[in-house]
Amino acid sequence: MSCGCGIQTKAASLVRSLALACTQNHGFGSMSTGVYDTAWVAMIEKTVGNKKEFLFPECFQSLLESQLPDGSWQRYASDVDGILNTSAALLAFKKHMRVRDLQSDDLASRCSKAEKSLQAILGKWDVGSTDHVGFEILVPGLLRLLEAERIFFEFPGRKLLMDLNAAKLARFNINILYKPIPITLVHSLEAFVGTLNFDKVLHHKVNGAMMGSPSSTAAYLMNCSVWDDEAEMYLRTVLNSTQGTDGRSLPCAFPTTVFELSWVITTLLGGGFSISELDSSQLSVIADCLEQSLKAHGGIVGFASSCLPDADDTAKTIMALHLLRRSASVTPMIKEFEGQSHFITYKGERNASFSANCNVLTCLLHLPDPSAYSPQIVKATKYLICSWRSGKLKDKWNLSPQYSMMLLAQGLVQLLSCWQEDKIADIPEDLLNYQIPLVSFQILLQTMQRQQPDGSWESMHEVTAYAVLTLTYLSSLPWIQAMAADVASAIEQGKEYLHQTRQLWTRGNYLWVEKVTYSSTNLSQAYCIAAIKATAFSRYWGSEVQRLSDVPLKAVTKFVKFFAMVPMFSEELAWKLRAAMIEGYLFLPELKRVRSNIFPPQKSLKEDKYVEYLAFTWTAPNTLNGSFLNTDIMSDMIILSLLIFQIDEYMELVIIENFGHNLEPIKEMVRRHCEAFSGCLPHTSVNGTSLFTGNVNVSPTSSAAHLSTSLTPPGSPKNGTSPHTLSSVSSVLAKFISWVLQNPKVVTSTPNLQRQLAKETEGYILAHLHQLEDNTRFWQQPDIPIDRTTTFATPRSTYFSWVRNIGANHIACPYSFEFFSCLISGAPNIDPFPGARAKYLANDLCRHLACLCRQYNDAASIPRDRLEHNLNSVNFPEFSEHYPVGEEESLEDREARMKRDLLWVAEYERECYTTAMKHLEKEREVKEDTMKAVRVFVDVTDLYGQMYLAKDITTRIRGEGYQREENKAEEAAKTEVKTIEMAQEVTQVPGKVQKLEGLVRKDSGVIIDGEFSILEVQAVA
Repeated sequence: MSCGCGIQTKAASLVRSLALACTQNHGFGSMSTGVYDTAWVAMIEKTVGNKKEFLFPECFQSLLESQLPDGSWQRYASDVDGILNTSAALLAFKKHMRVRDLQSDDLASRCSKAEKSLQAILGKWDVGSTDHVGFEILVPGLLRLLEAERIFFEFPGRKLLMDLNAAKLARFNINILYKPIPITLVHSLEAFVGTLNFDKVLHHKVNGAMMGSPSSTAAYLMNCSVWDDEAEMYLRTVLNSTQGTDGRSLPCAFPTTVFELSWVITTLLGGGFSISELDSSQLSVIADCLEQSLKAHGGIVGFASSCLPDADDTAKTIMALHLLRRSASVTPMIKEFEGQSHFITYKGERNASFSANCNVLTCLLHLPDPSAYSPQIVKATKYLICSWRSGKLKDKWNLSPQYSMMLLAQGLVQLLSCWQEDKIADIPEDLLNYQIPLVSFQILLQTMQRQQPDGSWESMHEVTAYAVLTLTYLSSLPWIQAMAADVASAIEQGKEYLHQTRQLWTRGNYLWVEKVTYSSTNLSQAYCIAAIKATAFSRYWGSEVQRLSDVPLKAVTKFVKFFAMVPMFSEELAWKLRAAMIEGYLFLPELKRVRSNIFPPQKSLKEDKYVEYLAFTWTAPNTLNGSFLNTDIMSDMIILSLLIFQIDEYMELVIIENFGHNLEPIKEMVRRHCEAFSGCLPHTSVNGTSLFTGNVNVSPTSSAAHLSTSLTPPGSPKNGTSPHTLSSVSSVLAKFISWVLQNPKVVTSTPNLQRQLAKETEGYILAHLHQLEDNTRFWQQPDIPIDRTTTFATPRSTYFSWVRNIGANHIACPYSFEFFSCLISGAPNIDPFPGARAKYLANDLCRHLACLCRQYNDAASIPRDRLEHNLNSVNFPEFSEHYPVGEEESLEDREARMKRDLLWVAEYERECYTTAMKHLEKEREVKEDTMKAVRVFVDVTDLYGQMYLAKDITTRIRGEGYQREENKAEEAAKTEVKTIEMAQEVTQVPGKVQKLEGLVRKDSGVIIDGEFSILEVQAVA
């Protein structure tokens, strides 16, 4: 497939049409028309002689013809579109009913259906997730006007809407509209009908329009005391000038000259076209137009020369001029829009714009000397990286996440290019060595993951163009080369889809956000043309950039070979596993940075190679589920997983070796730390009785110091020369507990979540200590052989009770789940599992999942536990008390039966947590995003269980102390074959588990000479 000269012809034709439009005095625009502004214009009445008549009957006719059978009007891409369209149209119908006697019956029926439909839309509207421009003043304004018509609506989100409305208006005094100060409210004057003196806002009118808004202009014309011919002429011009309509409807904004010129030019030239290919003479006309608009406002500009300047249009305009070899200063832009942590789009905005900051960043990087603006470049980059990491990708100007990803990819690649060429320095090392490689790869991965079988993204040509451009920008990065063939294939399929849908390019998709969602003919064409033109793998990176991230491709290949045989991934495409592994490696700098922050390095251990693949256990389920948990959540959970490994080692190497003779001081230390670190939680009481007794006056730091001092004298290590004291242990555990309980997401979660996490954290550490005690008691039994399973004569409880408490807690699942729940809450003081039913189901799911993982772990590690003197599930009497009467069991058969029983119980636990999951999915209060996150957590935990069955992945801790013979590892490997064969018999995953058998065959290349070579840890069964 070749783009040929056809694409160049299309691009040149688009540029030529824009250059021609620049000659029109009233400007131009290609925004789609909509019901909302049409309805407002349809309400305008004008007195002609002694009679009032509707000025634009064609607009009313358009409303009649566009009403849907259910009584509503079109929802282009969101509920708020339908709310604004239906509310405004209903209001227009009510006004027309007063004078249209002949049609009153028909209109009454239409109004009744519209009311019912509007109530239904409002009833399910998620106000909190809405981000359309000005909705928090527009919808309340319409509701107030409908109430004047005796139409009332109550809905769940009404209070939040009114709170947002109050917060918005609190930032403005309505009297400011009477002053000659341009503000965004001028664009939405219709929200103030009945409260504003429209005669006093005349000074805001430019070329007949109120900040380029037909609806705002219509409200002004309807409510000013003296008829304004210029405003009427503006509205007629809009009706006659809008592309692709029959002159009966209007867009949300007109003209949009600067917006469309700057976006099209930067897109085409940024996509690989040269000035000569696009006709330099036509481009010169466009450059003159942009230059004049910029100068008219002192170096800043809005979507049209007559509108309020904003950072977005200013940045794009300056960038377009530089690409067209014109000079333009960024000083006015920086002075007007630079904020403390990011760039604002305009003064008084409710929330920041992701895309505006992307455009400012890219604009600054296209300057001849970007180093002069290093502070601003770093500021914008940090804001964007932080927004990406926290999952705040949603933009206020475009609904597609792919649009934001495209802009960020473009900005990050341009930043690296400038850094490589020494055009900019002073980029923080963390950004270069960790954040940019990780985020850029995540953008690539999420983009590829979203591609549909037909090669498209979201079945939209414009979104597909965004995605193709995204992949093209990123394709040359060094850390992406292991994915080169897959990236090339995705790009090719995307371009093929664009070729097949080229007849739709001029229509545009409803993606762009104004008062309601709109499409743009010119922008749609520009992005599709640029995507076809763009060339992948065209950028060369020097050694400086290549060294930013070291992904060992050979190790990636080995790991992928192993994990492809794990049941969870046996049917996944190889590129997805490879991508997840690479993403895991890109988390390594963070893990290496924090690995010694809490637990001191243990010199007696071999290098903890599990760090190398630990992140994969999170990146793979996250990727393959398509859940895309944000990077901050992923990072916290990956670090938590590291800490889980480390505390297990710490218990074995420090606690049991130095304090195993008396663990009571350690237990007391854990209890008091958990109480102290969670002591800042607000108390909750029932009938005056406190449910939490933490000391609210104890800070984590003072608590650690106090406990270190008060607990040191009574206890001492068994080894008098050991550097480990109760004081040092207290400090370590305090750091660990603090990291968990004082996490920023934890301290802003609900008090109940915080209390539960504190309890589960305490239970997790105490379970380690209880396990150590049980190990000691168990192995103090006389004559315990190391070549067969021995029954624990005096367990502290039944196996059922033990595995659901100490056994499950020891595996870290319950406390990890509570921590995870705090991270995924989405907002402060929100419980992701609200109510008794959801909370019960979530806890039940977690407990069954924990039991499953513990049982998988134990089934795989029977020989290792026997050699290391660890209590295993099969040591409980329940597994040895009964066997067929009259039959003699050989040692081998007895071991096999125990494992079979344990794996059967594990699969029962799987059935239980699956049932809990199904019930939880049905709870209306539990959001879909929460369930997506839960599925990731479940898969991570299940993955560890499947890996345990494949091979024990923990670091060998005490092997040398027990003088193990080399043949024991071989014996363990042989035994494990039978473990996996038994797993095949009981598994509920048909067609998948049989592949596990290959993991333990020597000829598979996985186990070599008793070593688990892929995971690079010693094989102990």
